[in-house]
Amino acid sequence: MLRVANRHYMVWACRTRESPSDDKIAYSICIAPLLTPTVLGPSRVLTNATEPWELRPRDGFGPQLGIPSAFYHNGKTFVYYDVEPSNGPGRDHPFGLLTYKGRGDPMSANNWIKSGPFVNVGLQPTPNATCYTTENK
Repeated sequence: MLRVANRHYMVWACRTRESPSDDKIAYSICIAPLLTPTVLGPSRVLTNATEPWELRPRDGFGPQLGIPSAFYHNGKTFVYYDVEPSNGPGRDHPFGLLTYKGRGDPMSANNWIKSGPFVNVGLQPTPNATCYTTENK
């Protein structure tokens, strides 16, 4: 769930195809307004895998962006998302961050800034995990 300018939106991993010449299934991050607590309006793709760290191969699947989670800090709005780790030894687990520019339609990808990767080497989250923490002392 995402809240921008007193409106609520749902963000989720949506199944897409990266290119017409490629039949590999990919997952992107989608967004839709909540019309009621149980009804979504029309959806759009908020971000696709476009960066090299998002495009790594995984068991014959296309890019896998997932588990988006909105959070807010110092008046800014963010959507944090998971990128499936690649196969092979020394797997790392990258995460991406979308930062809302603070103006314009939050359903427009042009109003978000993508950054990353934020990498946790060797971190293997549990299925459907949405929280990764470190202890600050």
